[in-house]
Amino acid sequence: MKKFWLTLALGLTVIGGFSLITSAPVTAQAATQRTEIPKSLRGHWRLYDKGFHHYEMQIFTKWESKNTTAGFKIHWFTMSGKSNKTTSTQRPLQLQKVGKGYRVSPKGDLYPKDWAVWTRVKHHGKTALHATYPGALVKTSGAYYYRYK
Repeated sequence: MKKFWLTLALGLTVIGGFSLITSAPVTAQAATQRTEIPKSLRGHWRLYDKGFHHYEMQIFTKWESKNTTAGFKIHWFTMSGKSNKTTSTQRPLQLQKVGKGYRVSPKGDLYPKDWAVWTRVKHHGKTALHATYPGALVKTSGAYYYRYK
């Protein structure tokens, strides 16, 4: 009888260990997922806001999107595509192809269609990023951000 219980305990240990080994790589693979911003959007872009008399800047790097205002040391919004885990000042990045442009928004946002769709265009002979808001309640022609660096 003692051999039966020892054999049963050994069998359960082997089965439990095997199930832990096979499930570990799945969680490790999901944690290293990255979102890379397309080359057509990358760079430093700015728009002059006539109402508030300041520049609003949009910076796209390979892994991040930052929105800031000139003269302020803080970023209004920073999103990172390096991994799903970000700092308290960053949000995980989600990229969605919409027509000829891209919607850059945070993962898990309740209103993803409220974010701008960025399209690289020629405007008045200069390269610009055209930001449109197709999901907005008030329809506008959008805004043009010009390269400054």
